[in-house]
Amino acid sequence: MVKTKTLHARALDSREVLITQSPEPGHLQDGKYTVTVPHATGVCLTLNR
Repeated sequence: MVKTKTLHARALDSREVLITQSPEPGHLQDGKYTVTVPHATGVCLTLNR
């Protein structure tokens, strides 16, 4: 099971951010998980067995 949290910022030097959690956990496929990270954001992945 893969849970993601995404950090959304207006710009790279922004002091205001919004952190959203994925609505549903994802799953690895063939040992891989793909996520798109837009400009000025970050992602935290949590892997559970």
